[in-house]
Amino acid sequence: MEIKLCIKDPDDELEHYRKSVKDNNWIDLIDGYWGDDTYHNGFLEYSVAQTSNGIWLLNSCDRYECLDDLTQDDVDDGSFLNDDQLQAIFDHGSLEAAQKVRYNRIVAAGIDFPSTYDWELAGNKLYKAMVEGGGKEIIQVEFDDDDW
Repeated sequence: MEIKLCIKDPDDELEHYRKSVKDNNWIDLIDGYWGDDTYHNGFLEYSVAQTSNGIWLLNSCDRYECLDDLTQDDVDDGSFLNDDQLQAIFDHGSLEAAQKVRYNRIVAAGIDFPSTYDWELAGNKLYKAMVEGGGKEIIQVEFDDDDW
């Protein structure tokens, strides 16, 4: 059993596995906030999938979660926007464009995992290895209202 990590640049080292994912079938593992300090933090979603040849993958997805509840009316009306929201809109030219931005990359690959592993066991093993290897750890889990 081997785990390959890709948490530093170049960050596309494991991307060649993506095309082999069965039916593009990614399952959400965990999402929430990570943070190193005041200026280095954000929202991440981790998902797991298995390739057609049995390799398990952990995908990291960065997005502008701070824009989730913001509408164009809020922007047009001059509602108070925080610095993160303003920067995201400025960087991408519009609220709609910024809300669509997703940065996906495969951060871990599990090779020769036992055939008895399911997505949850494989995903947790990959996530733990990624965090121990210096990857971004979720420090505050995001719950949906349905989770309560």
